Amino acid sequence: MVSGSGRALCLLVAVTALAVPGRALPEGAPGDGAVCSSLRPRHGSHKPQPGPAPFRLAARAAEPAGQWRVTLSGEQPFRGVLLQARAAAGDDPTPLGRFTASSDTHLIDCSGQPQSALTHSTPTSRDSLEVTWSAANSSGPVRFVATVVADYRTWWENVHSEPITVVTATRNTLRAAPLQESVASSAEEVYAGCSAAEYGCFGAPAGCEATKQCDVLFTYVTDGAEFKMRLMAAGQDDTYAAVGFSTDNKMSSDGVIVCAANGADNPPKVYYARNVDTGRDCEITSEANPESASAVQTWEKDGYFMCSFTQEADLIISDQMTIDLMAEHFLLVATGPIDASLKLRYHHSKREASAAAVNLTDASSPGAAGVPALIKAHGAFMLIAWIGTSGIGIISAQFFRGVWVGKKVLGTDVWFTIHRALMVMTALCTWIGFALISAQLGGLDFDHSHNIVGFVVFLLTIVQVFGAALRPHPDHRLRPLFAWGHRIGGVSAYLLAVTALLLAQKLAKIMLPDYWFWVVVAAVIVHLVISVLLLITDRCSSPDLPGSPQVAPDTDALVKTEAPGSPLRRAMLGFYVFSSAGFVIALVTILIVSTA
Repeated sequence: MVSGSGRALCLLVAVTALAVPGRALPEGAPGDGAVCSSLRPRHGSHKPQPGPAPFRLAARAAEPAGQWRVTLSGEQPFRGVLLQARAAAGDDPTPLGRFTASSDTHLIDCSGQPQSALTHSTPTSRDSLEVTWSAANSSGPVRFVATVVADYRTWWENVHSEPITVVTATRNTLRAAPLQESVASSAEEVYAGCSAAEYGCFGAPAGCEATKQCDVLFTYVTDGAEFKMRLMAAGQDDTYAAVGFSTDNKMSSDGVIVCAANGADNPPKVYYARNVDTGRDCEITSEANPESASAVQTWEKDGYFMCSFTQEADLIISDQMTIDLMAEHFLLVATGPIDASLKLRYHHSKREASAAAVNLTDASSPGAAGVPALIKAHGAFMLIAWIGTSGIGIISAQFFRGVWVGKKVLGTDVWFTIHRALMVMTALCTWIGFALISAQLGGLDFDHSHNIVGFVVFLLTIVQVFGAALRPHPDHRLRPLFAWGHRIGGVSAYLLAVTALLLAQKLAKIMLPDYWFWVVVAAVIVHLVISVLLLITDRCSSPDLPGSPQVAPDTDALVKTEAPGSPLRRAMLGFYVFSSAGFVIALVTILIVSTA
């Protein structure tokens, strides 16, 4: 039997045990190095919750310049938080900038940086938290990262904001440019302003400002407080021109300004928008001609449309996204179709990214990002496949069945080993090239004849490889049908691939020189000349000899003696191998040094 004092002690222990799981550390996270680096609370053996956190961390620019308001909110209350600002790129745990404490928070000095982390000072349940962060000496892309605690057992890590870009300069130190330029009344006047460096200009395709043939053009100038901006694009009804402001040269979840010519009876209008995920989906976030884009003037003429407007330095895309235009950003311009519901359709190749982050307070025009490495790698693999290995593989099967008779390599006739190895290499290079360009474009893109023809070649390589793997036995009645079909498929793929290489010169994304066309044609001519010479050599051979190619294709089992003229054939093959290698090296070099 338990005494009264014993029952009281048991009750106290039970109440204490029940209370532990419902608490966060009452005075916030400790400021030691391990916690500062990992942002993990010391809650015994309890692990972070799996899956997406039910909280959102957002930042918006504030006054004075260099300060940001950071807000944590969520779908459920929380008791504890540990918040830092870190570099957006990489995994460096070093905290950046300084926080200002609110009434229910206090600051921590992490990694020797004063006031570089913020945590709760009371375990009070709250629905949101807003604090101020200053960049101090930090610059570049920054992301806010937090660990959020609901109770002792339940917490989430790596709750992070979208990246922001900060600069160390304050607005009153930025170079000012007068906003005195008038609204250009034609595309010709806009281009003239670019040539005279009256404002910064950036368009697509690269270099179009000089040639005066832009698909889309963005211009800007500032007086240090606001910007005079212009978006112009070729086309009129149901077309948009857009500029995105990003932390890198790829469109993802970035803010966008749009000039939309939506319908023949509606003048162009300015909108704010936000890209979603990979940038293929863009949603309008503002009404037409928002208040912060004032003095809007538009026109449509001579196959172009334009929006000119004055934009405040704080570009408020949505409640969760504010872009400080005084900071540096990569510029991403694009144009494409827009439907009646203001749905911006994907812009395919009519887009361009700046080579580096752009200071919009400087009116000098930025350079384009150049030809992406994946595009050049794609081209190199296709050149190896269709100027290099494919031609050699084709003629080895057509004209070398009667050469090296009686000799084996890897257990098969020499001609067949050469043919199989080179055609497999051709297929692999084609598939790798296709994967590279798909990764660059984010999927299939059929806006150019080069892309369409190239995709057909890709499909033919699949058919050829799997057809060869499933070929009938030499004695099967369908073997001759397979042989002719396989030959026709191979030659068709070669001709279409060469066509795609010639069409590459017309691509807007890469500026190939005029002689590209003639180098490719020269490679094809060498292939045709060698093929004709080998055909003549075959025709001059005695039709009574087993090595004569006048038998149906794929009858290599009948060849018993080496065909006449075999030394000459080997010499022509050697010349063709070296010439093909030379053409591949020359074309890949041209591709590598080419510009956007």
